Amino acid sequence: MHRSGTSCVAGLLHLLGAYAGRPGSFLHEPRENARGFLERGDLHLACVAALRRRGGDWSVPLGWDTDAVPAARAQLRADWTPIRTELAAQAPWFIKEPRLCLLYDEIADSVERPVFIHVVRAPSAVAASVQRRDGLTAPHALALWEHYNHAAAAVAARGPGLVLDYHCLLQQPREQLQRLRQRLLDCGVQGLRHPDDEEIAAWVGAELAHQRHAHESLPNTEQQALWLALQERAADREAALPPASAAGIALLQQIAVEHRARLRAEQEPS
Repeated sequence: MHRSGTSCVAGLLHLLGAYAGRPGSFLHEPRENARGFLERGDLHLACVAALRRRGGDWSVPLGWDTDAVPAARAQLRADWTPIRTELAAQAPWFIKEPRLCLLYDEIADSVERPVFIHVVRAPSAVAASVQRRDGLTAPHALALWEHYNHAAAAVAARGPGLVLDYHCLLQQPREQLQRLRQRLLDCGVQGLRHPDDEEIAAWVGAELAHQRHAHESLPNTEQQALWLALQERAADREAALPPASAAGIALLQQIAVEHRARLRAEQEPS
């Protein structure tokens, strides 16, 4: 899910020696994240376009135009091919793009031996961050947190990997990085370096300086249960995820209806 600490984890993967792209190829918005997102601009734009062609958006993950899916899928695969070619020439490599929680199935057959890192963060903290950045309501932000984490968990179930709790990472950066590194090694990832404590502290310490815990937005019962289950998984304990909440699904469906209505109004001649 967006705003879950994935930029911090991407930076740690970079410290481990994993390649994500050429300098200058990443999104950069200093007001939002002064150190950058380590999120490829080409992949980001491809995913944005893929959702738009379906009549959706990152904040509208339901209610897409099914008739538009085949052409949108073909275009995403075409956009992904040169990115994959560049990455394949480097080892190890990683990609970070939250929209792939929704779109990964469309490129999955082209990724060999993937390892999935599912970064999780408390729903209230994510919702507060999304509200500040995008102006969404708290219920909408929480419904997105729930939907994306269910989607991410479904993708991660397709291969080896781990769940990483962002809050634990901030509290125990060295230990969590070692856990991440060891899991990657166990999954057969080669060529990793071993960052020293000073490098780790320089990266994670800067993240810690501006983190705030949010208590003003409380998730519903199913969302609370999902967060507890994700925390269990982040502690390497088995935990079944609860089904998505009816309230969250209903809200995202209503938002999709309103989004489609806006798109139709924009397309009508004035």
